[in-house]
Amino acid sequence: MRSRPLASLTLALVLVPALASSQSPDGVYRRAGVTARPGSRTTPITHGRRAGAHARLGRRIRPRRAVVYATDNTNRRHHVDVRHRPPCGDGVLRLGADAVISESRGGDSQGCSLGFTLDSVLAARAASVLGVPRQDRRPIGARVRGAFRAPSRVPAGAPVTIELVLENPSGASAVQHQVGGRNRGPRNNRFDFAVRRDGRPVARADAFDLGGITGFVELAPGERYTVSAELGRWADVTVPGRYVVECAFETDFAPVGIRPFEHAHLGDRWTRTFRGTVRFEVR
Repeated sequence: MRSRPLASLTLALVLVPALASSQSPDGVYRRAGVTARPGSRTTPITHGRRAGAHARLGRRIRPRRAVVYATDNTNRRHHVDVRHRPPCGDGVLRLGADAVISESRGGDSQGCSLGFTLDSVLAARAASVLGVPRQDRRPIGARVRGAFRAPSRVPAGAPVTIELVLENPSGASAVQHQVGGRNRGPRNNRFDFAVRRDGRPVARADAFDLGGITGFVELAPGERYTVSAELGRWADVTVPGRYVVECAFETDFAPVGIRPFEHAHLGDRWTRTFRGTVRFEVR
């Protein structure tokens, strides 16, 4: 008696993304999911907007480029920018017992990007893990002086122009200072003003900006640079009276000879806010 051949069996192979465990090495990972409960394959998020949650780590990302740089003069706050190959999506930066979910993500023809915000301690660890320097800030353009000025008398209803004159002393080093970047809108929001009329505060008008074209202008030793703003875009100054205006203007300085927007020089900045008071009369 001949035995019947066994029926052929079809095996279905289901492929699932590889998940990293909580013991995975430090680095950048794709985020496979977030849960409120810990598990054997989750990593606790200890910093950032999702602190307290637990992330399931996907495949590890091999960055094509990484930059770690300070975003404030105290060097307490740093940004980590990672570029990598597609697919794009959220990521997790794992640093020992700490982990942070990306606060920004993007993609273009050059690949994908992830952005993380860290304190100085985590930034130092991230720089070590990613094999890049931590770019900290140092004082630049500290000797540049700024003076606000306004006309002493203005006809009622006429515009009031406030000028800021930046002056680099003759014995100082040449520097670059940033212009634009906050003026795509009704006004240049590098300026800010608090206005008082006859001793009483004048309501401040809000106006948002959408950034704008920006760049750096060189300020040589002994050179002056003037920037101006129409005060009426911040407050009503058409009413007759005596005005006192507290003025502020913020800009970034960078050394001459570099391109401040290049990745190798993102930490070569120093933010300064110039302040002053002007007085005038509207008749």
